[in-house]
Amino acid sequence: EVLAFLALDPLTKSILLYIESVSDARAFLSGLRAAARLKPGIGVKAGRSEQGHRAVLSHIGATAGGDLIFDAALQRAGAVRVMSVSQLFATAQTLASGIRVEGSRLAILTNGGGPGVIAADRAADLRVPLADITTQSLEKLSAALPDHWSHASPIGILGEACSERYRIATEILLADENVDGLLVLLSPQGMTDPGACAQGVITAASSSRKPVLTCWLGENLVHEGRRHFTAAGIPSFNSPEAAVEAFGHLAAYRRNQKALLQAPPPLSRNSRADL
Repeated sequence: EVLAFLALDPLTKSILLYIESVSDARAFLSGLRAAARLKPGIGVKAGRSEQGHRAVLSHIGATAGGDLIFDAALQRAGAVRVMSVSQLFATAQTLASGIRVEGSRLAILTNGGGPGVIAADRAADLRVPLADITTQSLEKLSAALPDHWSHASPIGILGEACSERYRIATEILLADENVDGLLVLLSPQGMTDPGACAQGVITAASSSRKPVLTCWLGENLVHEGRRHFTAAGIPSFNSPEAAVEAFGHLAAYRRNQKALLQAPPPLSRNSRADL
C-alpha cells in the first residue's frame, strides 16, 4: 500500500526501502514493479550476515529472506540494490538528478596516480569495466598533453594539470565511442587550482549527454570546486570509491529497468496450442 501511494505522490522523486523480511512476496514485488516504472526505487536489506539474521529474528520475530533471492527479485522488479545506508542516499541523489547511462564502461581521468588506482580497484570489485579508449582518442590526448602522461587507463594528466588540461581531456574522453561515463578525480597539489579545474570539466561536460561524476579530494581547498559542480548539476563525491559505486548503481539501474520491461518467454513452443 505504501509503495502504491509513493508511486503516485507528485512530491516523491525516489523511493528508498529498508527491508528486513518480506512476508507477502507476491504483493511486494507487484507493488515494487509498478512503482519502479514511474520513479527510481533503491533498496537496502538488513540481515545479510549470520549476526544480522539473528538480530532480525529477535527484532521482528521473523527470519530474513535469502539474500540471493532478494537480490534477483529487486533486479527483476527494476529497482537497485545497495549495501549500506550511505549508498542508499547517495544513489537516490544521483538517480533523482536525472542522470542516466547507456552502458557500463567507465573512463577515469585523474591528476594523481593513487586516486586513479583506488578507483580502478573499486571498479574491479563491482565488475564495472573500464572503457577501452580508442586509438584516435589516445592520439588526441597525446597531442594535447605532456609527453609523460599515463598513456593508459586510468588517464593520468599529471599533478600540475590546469583547468585547460582538464577541459581538453574531459572533452576527448566524452567524445570517445567506447566511453559510457566519466569519473574525474582531482588531488590538490602545489600548482592546482581546484575551482578553475572544476570549471574546465563543467565546460566540457556541457556539450555531452554522457554522465560525468567527480571527486575533488580534500575539504577546504576543494570546497569551491565542489560548489561549482553542485551548481552545474554534476554529482560530486568525497572519495573515489563512492563515485565508482554511484556509477555502478547507475549502470545497474539501466540494466534492471530493461529487465522490468521484458516479457518472459513462453513456457514451451507449444504453450499456445496447449491452451
